[in-house]
Amino acid sequence: MDNIAKRRNFIINVVYIIIIAGLFYLFMKYAFGVLSPFIIAMFIAMLLQRPVNFVIKKTKIPRGIVSTVAVLLVVFVFGTIIGLIFSKIFSELNSFFNYRLSVKHILMCLTVCIRYYNRMRYTFLHIQIQFPLIVRSTRLCIDVKTADSLVYPINRH
Repeated sequence: MDNIAKRRNFIINVVYIIIIAGLFYLFMKYAFGVLSPFIIAMFIAMLLQRPVNFVIKKTKIPRGIVSTVAVLLVVFVFGTIIGLIFSKIFSELNSFFNYRLSVKHILMCLTVCIRYYNRMRYTFLHIQIQFPLIVRSTRLCIDVKTADSLVYPINRH
């Protein structure tokens, strides 16, 4: 009986978790967009509750005035921070898109890149063709001078 009760409790717990996950998904999909301002306001109110109580105890100013000033102060500070961040982002994007390269400069850069690519491709192709000859001729003992002369055919005699 004890084993059957454990299995039943496990199945019930799994079903509860699936139901909670489904409700959370539905809430996030359909209701979060509508309720997000209220949720944000609730978190701001919870964050400001202790400072407001502290100011009320010390100064005896009515709660409504202290709460209003605290909320306006928080909104002003966060709004200023967000505004400065977006201002910096937009100014950087504006300067990025206003920077124009001349066609001549772009073509020059492309030409240099293509020349470098072709040079590297020729070098690696040459090494791939010559490397088996090096290994065959030295029986897996590669001589530096021989390898150099095969990669760069210069007469060093």
